[in-house]
Amino acid sequence: MPFRIRPVRQSRSSTVVFTARHDEVIAIDVAIGPCLERVGPRGGRIRPIVSPLDQHPDRIDHLERLFEILVPRERGDLIVERVEVKPGTLVTLSAGFANALREVNVLADEVQRAWLDAIDWPTGQQIGGLTMRLLDYSSKAITAFHRGQPLFCWSGPELPFLAIASGRTPRDYEEYRRSKSRA
Repeated sequence: MPFRIRPVRQSRSSTVVFTARHDEVIAIDVAIGPCLERVGPRGGRIRPIVSPLDQHPDRIDHLERLFEILVPRERGDLIVERVEVKPGTLVTLSAGFANALREVNVLADEVQRAWLDAIDWPTGQQIGGLTMRLLDYSSKAITAFHRGQPLFCWSGPELPFLAIASGRTPRDYEEYRRSKSRA
């Protein structure tokens, strides 16, 4: 079975919500983000803080709209601290937003529908995609809470990555389905 290497996404910018220790966050090159390997103190490679697979085609203003939906009555800011080194931006998210993400009911789609209506999303954006993002952000907030760490968000150019895919093509599956319906 041959392997194929293909680009996974072709977006211009991405957002990564994550939690990390203070020393790891300080070591991030804000211009390129937390999804790249870093050079360690003795010159060796250190794994990335966040997987490139955790990138979402969002922007920080999308999270600000989500904050307004999740915490409508609370006065305060989404961002506690912001560091900007073009083309990247690293922000520390507020504890109120992290708590709201921890407590959101991802299975009920009221939040996703409100978020879908609040932003001019690219054509084709559906509730399912927002549910997956909200689930990811919520799980990161829960992890941050259990570790006693803040929740961070990096936004900047997407790190291109490749996926190795193996298996049958969609055309093979269609042929298989047709052969089963004839039998």
